[in-house]
Amino acid sequence: MLLALSSPVEAHPLEETTTEEPTETRYRTETRSRSETRYRTETQIRLVTKHRNETRYRSDTRYRTETQIRLVTKHRDETRYYETTRYRTETRSRSETRYRTETRYRTVTPPCEWRTYYGHRFRVCPDSYQVPYTVRVPYTVTVPYTVSVSYTVRVPYTVRVAYTVEEPYEVQVAYVVQVPYTVSVPYTVEEPYEVRVAYVVQVPYTVQVPYRVKVPHERTEAIEHTHCWDGTHVTAGSSCPPPTTTTASTTTTVAPGTTTTNQSPPAEVTGFRCVSSEHDRVALRWDSSGADAKYSLAYWRDGDLVKMYHPDFYSITGTEVTVPRLSDESTYTFGLYAFNDAGQSPTVETSCTTTDAPPSNSGSILPTIFPGSSGERPPTDTGYQQCSSSNIEAIGISYNQIDGYDTIHFDPSTTGAWTALATNIYSEMISCLTNELNYQLNVSSWVSINQQFDCHILGHPTGQTGPTWDLEGHREPKDNWLTTIGEHWCNW
Repeated sequence: MLLALSSPVEAHPLEETTTEEPTETRYRTETRSRSETRYRTETQIRLVTKHRNETRYRSDTRYRTETQIRLVTKHRDETRYYETTRYRTETRSRSETRYRTETRYRTVTPPCEWRTYYGHRFRVCPDSYQVPYTVRVPYTVTVPYTVSVSYTVRVPYTVRVAYTVEEPYEVQVAYVVQVPYTVSVPYTVEEPYEVRVAYVVQVPYTVQVPYRVKVPHERTEAIEHTHCWDGTHVTAGSSCPPPTTTTASTTTTVAPGTTTTNQSPPAEVTGFRCVSSEHDRVALRWDSSGADAKYSLAYWRDGDLVKMYHPDFYSITGTEVTVPRLSDESTYTFGLYAFNDAGQSPTVETSCTTTDAPPSNSGSILPTIFPGSSGERPPTDTGYQQCSSSNIEAIGISYNQIDGYDTIHFDPSTTGAWTALATNIYSEMISCLTNELNYQLNVSSWVSINQQFDCHILGHPTGQTGPTWDLEGHREPKDNWLTTIGEHWCNW
């Protein structure tokens, strides 16, 4: 695929009379080539440390318990008795009849009398009254008295009696035994493993190329002189010679009867414009050049190339993009062309000017160090190796045995040109890995590796070597990684 950013063809119609044969469009079959990244499986050898169990022996002193007999004089206490007479005082009781005087009462009722009062006869009954009298009432009481009672008791006493017994006792006897134990002994073996190696091949494909042929006829018409990109002029009906490019290609003859796809390069991009501008970014938009068209972008400032998105590593599939990490109050020229498998369109340009920088306390869209990063290098399988490029501090590789892919650990140098998203720095890293260090890497997508690399450049602090960038080989590409960087922060 061509990366030339050439100016579009300029046409200058001139009115002149010629004896010109009319033309008709015909088609010829051309075989072209496109680069494809393919993968092959290679078996490589790595040294693996394994362990085997060995049985060894050590002398161990142990002890057993033995029972022996010894004569021991012991004493026991015996209780014996003697008789003695003792006395105790007992309180006993006897019943006695006694008398007490009680006053009692009896009721006396006088008889009723008949009386006459003023010629009336009525009966008068006096009230009853109580008459006391005294009686002696007997009662019984218990009277205690004390007596002394003698009794005989047996009084115990203790004597100490000696006797001899055979008493067993235990002793600890030492003896030596050979105790087996197992140790894990490391040893190194050469173990084959398979890696997927990426390689680029030139794949031929056939396209139908239209061309004009002259049909004899004399007429007067307006013809067109065309200025080609190499400065030559051709007349209407003729084609400009193709630009000279140096590519590694393989020519394959297409067998007769082979069916080919009649695909044409996309049309020139229209409506390319700057839709918004901030102090550190601009948003660009354009009209679509076809459903199969992809787009490649480059931009300059003061005539110097700042960034070129190589179509082999990064392409834009939509019709808009936001370009970050620009300088404030600066005018940038942006070049854009569309491409597909058949070729590319002419480059169109537009200019945008960034605004003044905001106050210093307004913050930035990107942090100095991405969240989760640290200044310490992660461990690698290869260690950190030096490269000849002044933009690279060191590189290390680690292999993930779970997913089978490699991770590139990249340390940028403190003197690298990290203010510009230059493709050559990524190329220097690839060159160091493959040519200087001779590493054979297994990654899922080199497009994803390039995207992760560019994403880390956006947030890299100038003049700082860390933190280490981890470019993970198992990650898939993200078409919209640049517009969603505030969500993933380069963590694919």
